[in-house]
Amino acid sequence: MGKSVFIKLFICTISIIIISTNFCLPVSHALGKNIFSSGRTFLTKGNNISDTINSTELEETSADIYNVLLAIGIMVAVIVAMILGIQFMVASADEKAKVKEALLPFIVGCIVVFGAFTIWKIAVNIGNDAELPQEGDPDFVGPVQPPQDFDL
Repeated sequence: MGKSVFIKLFICTISIIIISTNFCLPVSHALGKNIFSSGRTFLTKGNNISDTINSTELEETSADIYNVLLAIGIMVAVIVAMILGIQFMVASADEKAKVKEALLPFIVGCIVVFGAFTIWKIAVNIGNDAELPQEGDPDFVGPVQPPQDFDL
């Protein structure tokens, strides 16, 4: 199968997926008559203390996701490095040049992946060190009260 046939098949497949997902989307109810009551319900949900995010659970889940993705990234990088190394050791002169060409995208990919993990870890550490303003602080903004005069 030629490269152009593969590209055409790939484009057709992606187009079908995009078109089919547009037909499966739920109907938007934003134009209904109860949009203001729905907005009021949304705003008052934030006032309920039982609906707050458990920060300990969020930190644990984030750490679990980080560790799993980092382990997968390390495994993929090691496996690809081993394959490139073996190909380089058993290759002829022309094939060694091709392996060297494949080495640059591998190194760039590793830098991007592990750089992203580093940025994620830095962002999480900064977020964990940040303190939220408490009631009584000048920067504290209390719960948002919905406007009462928007009834239809």
